[in-house]
Amino acid sequence: MAEATLGVLYVVGNGVSKDYATAMQLFRKAADKGNAFAMNQVGMMFMYGFGVTVDYPEAMRWFQKSIDFGNLAANTNVGVLYVNGWGVTKDYAEALRRFRIAANSNDNSGQYQLGLLYKNGWGVPVDFKEAMNWFRKSSETSFAPALNEIGVLYGNGLGVPVNYSEAMRWYHLAADQNNASAMANIGVLYHYGQGVTKDDNEARRWFQRSADLGNPDAKGWSMQLSGN
Repeated sequence: MAEATLGVLYVVGNGVSKDYATAMQLFRKAADKGNAFAMNQVGMMFMYGFGVTVDYPEAMRWFQKSIDFGNLAANTNVGVLYVNGWGVTKDYAEALRRFRIAANSNDNSGQYQLGLLYKNGWGVPVDFKEAMNWFRKSSETSFAPALNEIGVLYGNGLGVPVNYSEAMRWYHLAADQNNASAMANIGVLYHYGQGVTKDDNEARRWFQRSADLGNPDAKGWSMQLSGN
């Protein structure tokens, strides 16, 4: 696992300079030794084009290989391919099946993806309470995207009464992990004075932090509040 773990550090640039080529070398080396986690990581490199050309069939091959070696969490990434129709025909039913397998093996990303299906009504009836159930399961491991989505449900009164203070609390938990969407959502609350005193200077600060992490919507908000 040491090689695969080091590979992740090179992907995110944690303690080392971000280097996708080195990450891929480490993942492949571990995968050649039968490391199922590393196989899944190789698939993700191909799915998102990290240091390589995007290749969905190759990504699917690695995800399935990871599953064959016992990593049920790789079903989440297979599900993502089916949700988006990347390299396969879009199939929400198959995505749902894959996410459930991963979620039931306590994969926080699979639990989060299940929540998104229920929140958006992708292949299932819209069910905000079921979405909240899965986001909360995912949040037990402090998975930032799930923390943000819980905030979204509270901030918009989806399946729960509107509660801006609770929304802000969850957004901050996600923002503490550099979740750009959560930072932008905090900015929105400050801009509209929802649950907090309206403060466009604070809103602009949060939008800029989000924009610096690559959120284009936040960049637009920041420019608007700056009068540009």
